[in-house]
Amino acid sequence: MSDDFNSEIDSLSNAAIAAEASTQKPKSTLSDEVQLLLKQERSTYFWRFLAITFMGLFLGLALYFGLKPQPLPVITQVVSTPVVQYITVEKNSPVEKITPIKKSTPVKEKSVKAVVSQEELDRRYVDPSRYQINNNDDDRRYDSYSDEYDDDSEDYYSDGHSNPNLPQVTFCYFDALGANSRLHRYLKGYATAAIEIGLNLTLKPYIDERVAFEDFKAGLCDMVSLSGGRARAFNAFTGSMGSYGAVPTYSVLNNVIRTLSSPKAAKYMMRGEYEIISMIPAGVVYPFVNDRHLNAFNLFADKRIAVLEYLPEQWIFAKYFGMAPIPSAHGSIQSKFNNGSVDIVTVPVIQFKPFELYKGLEPNGGIVKFPLMMSTTQIVARMYGLPEGFGQFSREYSASKLKEIIEELQALESSIPKRYWIEMEVDEVEKTHEILRQLRISLRDDGVLDGKMLTLMRKIRCSANPEKEECSAEDKE
Repeated sequence: MSDDFNSEIDSLSNAAIAAEASTQKPKSTLSDEVQLLLKQERSTYFWRFLAITFMGLFLGLALYFGLKPQPLPVITQVVSTPVVQYITVEKNSPVEKITPIKKSTPVKEKSVKAVVSQEELDRRYVDPSRYQINNNDDDRRYDSYSDEYDDDSEDYYSDGHSNPNLPQVTFCYFDALGANSRLHRYLKGYATAAIEIGLNLTLKPYIDERVAFEDFKAGLCDMVSLSGGRARAFNAFTGSMGSYGAVPTYSVLNNVIRTLSSPKAAKYMMRGEYEIISMIPAGVVYPFVNDRHLNAFNLFADKRIAVLEYLPEQWIFAKYFGMAPIPSAHGSIQSKFNNGSVDIVTVPVIQFKPFELYKGLEPNGGIVKFPLMMSTTQIVARMYGLPEGFGQFSREYSASKLKEIIEELQALESSIPKRYWIEMEVDEVEKTHEILRQLRISLRDDGVLDGKMLTLMRKIRCSANPEKEECSAEDKE
């Protein structure tokens, strides 16, 4: 690769490397706008809590003394007014600046400033009529939604703070775990944050990732969340984050995502009309096996492994270790393992309970404790359908939530009974890492993986463990 690119990658990863090496709490890399938004969000929830408490006390006293309680206009305003009414947006800046309206009393409806003018909306946003669909298509889309979602429910569309005066954006997201999943809870907060900077997101959940993918390509969605491997169709750079063995720890993943969320990396997020506007951790992928004797990858030979049809690296990985690949879809991998149709699956460990994978582990199976890859959920958007700077805001917002997301994922992993884990020998771990490194290089040379992303991840890995052989290898990524 060119010296210019290596310098650029060094510049991108320096902040993450410095944060990892420092023993002090790293300074926030988020922009002032995002930090202000988060502060406003916390403040708003605090005042709403006080308002609701006061209302309860007032009503209790009124009922005690036999009075007919009347609603308090001021308190009602605090509880019901979306946070968007506490901000204004300055135009013509790289990331639209959020400025609080300095008022000591709750903002009244008549004092709310327009977030953007109608003229600005006409200039920026695509005509919604472009996305009109026929009834047959509409039925097909709704058939792909989870039964756990109710079309009329508040949770189905957003967090309940919709503003009809804001631009409407349809956000189709794949969520195999249903309405109570970690991703669903995260996206509700994400939708609230979008409202606060002047955008209404209509959340449309899908349990079939392929349908969500196709609907987005067909223009039925303005944004879509997909697994990292599927998102590679829109951006090979970020889509290579899930390479085998490339991100061995959550610490490395944290640094990779924070690096990619910096303004310097923005140009790598854009490909044609598409932009990757968020990268969200989705858990470590481990091999689930139905035989505890399979405690090393070289023992996987001749075993049946479920592979996703659209990911060539999974087929190559299976052949690399002499396994028999069984083509599968996202929704069928887990059931194939549970009913014995395959011997091995590689899935995020957080699926252990929701998909009852312990059934496939009985009576003598286990989870090989080798982090094969880090799965991510990536949000893809059409750039022309969003406000200028929204993509950067979105990436920084997601980066601000990394700590709590990773802690939750680690807690879910720790909750799995110890009897299911299968330890690998230390020398076998090192040998497997080298085999996977060679596999990544081969996939890069074949055009499956993006070489720039592999280089960035190698630099971040080596910043934490510079003594590793890969850091001085002649054929390093």
